[in-house]
Amino acid sequence: MNNELCKAPDISYLRRITTDKGIWQHSAGKEPDKAHGYSIDDVARALIAVSELGALFPELNRVSMADTRDLKKLAWVYLSYIEKNQLPSGRFHNFNDADGNALDATGSPDSFGRTVWALAHTCRYGADAKLKDAAKALLMKAAPHFTEGKFLRENAFILLGISHLFAATADSSLQDSARQILAAITGKFTDEPEWKWFEPHLTYSNGMLPYAIFAGAAVRAKSNKKEAEAARKTALAALDFLLAAEMVKGIPAPIGNKGWHVKGNVRAVYDQQPVDAAATILASCAAYRETKDEKYAQAADLWFSWYAGNNMAKAPMLAEGGGVYDGINEPGCIHENMGAESVVSYLLARAEYAQTFCAKKN
Repeated sequence: MNNELCKAPDISYLRRITTDKGIWQHSAGKEPDKAHGYSIDDVARALIAVSELGALFPELNRVSMADTRDLKKLAWVYLSYIEKNQLPSGRFHNFNDADGNALDATGSPDSFGRTVWALAHTCRYGADAKLKDAAKALLMKAAPHFTEGKFLRENAFILLGISHLFAATADSSLQDSARQILAAITGKFTDEPEWKWFEPHLTYSNGMLPYAIFAGAAVRAKSNKKEAEAARKTALAALDFLLAAEMVKGIPAPIGNKGWHVKGNVRAVYDQQPVDAAATILASCAAYRETKDEKYAQAADLWFSWYAGNNMAKAPMLAEGGGVYDGINEPGCIHENMGAESVVSYLLARAEYAQTFCAKKN
């Protein structure tokens, strides 16, 4: 366990890029790039992050003359963005411009899944009853679409949401949705000696798939322990494969988005993005909780070392003031913009690590 990761993270940069409308999607260096407006993907993950960090590190609620908002007020900013962007159908706009005007007819499948995850998480862990009730009202409008997902990551995010909603409500009607979605994900798993994965390629946010399966298996364990155990074994096999695939010469390296890793081909090394490192940490923490196997604790520590400079660029990904650089573009080259996705995914990983390894210290 890394004791430094048991301390509260710096959220100064998160505060700085959060307005009264949402969280700026992109930056130019350390400054928000307002031309790109806002994204519900970032808002949703930020909502989860502030809920978890507020419970784990109450000291983060201290305000300053520069920003008088505590974490609950930040949560309301994010939840209000989601509410404003919910369509009559229950789905959501994703992108808004700098003035808060919607830029799309409806958001992507992934953005829907992430929003469901965030709303359900708030139903369970929101700072007070009012926040929880507001999130639940939005979630119930989205609920008819829970089992309509056609894409792996969309389904993974929805499954995470269902797991939180089930924990908050013990609603047995969620069991069938969990069963369907869990089967849709695990049914794509290929248990081959050299390729234990759900697709013939590794792309983005890979760790979210085993992470979500662990969560879905916990729901199904209440009704079908055999099914839950089979899913758990699939998640562990997939994570072991991913952890091996994401190493380059002994160094942690997210799958590069310039070509990804297609089965049978050499994997792409660049560009590497923090969101992928964070997803691997989430899955490793969940695997440790499931198994108490130290190799997963070591994996989580290893992947945090990627942020600290144990990476292909040999440079830290963390900037002073709580910023996170957007990635590694090529050998020795850090992408010095600091978009919301990089920051909020890192904070999610920090919260998950603290919950898993540091709870007794907080």
